[in-house]
Amino acid sequence: MFYFGIVPVLSVFWMNSGGFVTPTSVLYAIIMGSFAAAIITVNNIRDMETDAKIGKKTSAVRFGRNFAVKEYRWLMYIPFVLLLLMRLLSQKIPAVNLLPLIAYPWMEDMVRKVEVRQGEELNKSLVG
Repeated sequence: MFYFGIVPVLSVFWMNSGGFVTPTSVLYAIIMGSFAAAIITVNNIRDMETDAKIGKKTSAVRFGRNFAVKEYRWLMYIPFVLLLLMRLLSQKIPAVNLLPLIAYPWMEDMVRKVEVRQGEELNKSLVG
């Protein structure tokens, strides 16, 4: 999440804002990083067996498939929760920013598929 969301989003924001970062920009960075980390997590679940054989210590290898699936679920939930919280806590956030919430049912379907798919079948989850 850190290198695929927070760092790039905040770097661009910092450069374009004249050298400062806002709490809202940090939350948007976490949202983007969560989705990027979720993709990496699916990849790690798919590659668990080969990663374990070669000694690659991903979170899926270290803590197991159940942990990795729960990690994926939380990484997919975080953006939706943050969008709602941002809107509830600040009326300065436009209501149109809640539009991505219409994707929630699709996200739930994606999570369910990751829970049951195995091996190469997870490639389908990497492309949507």
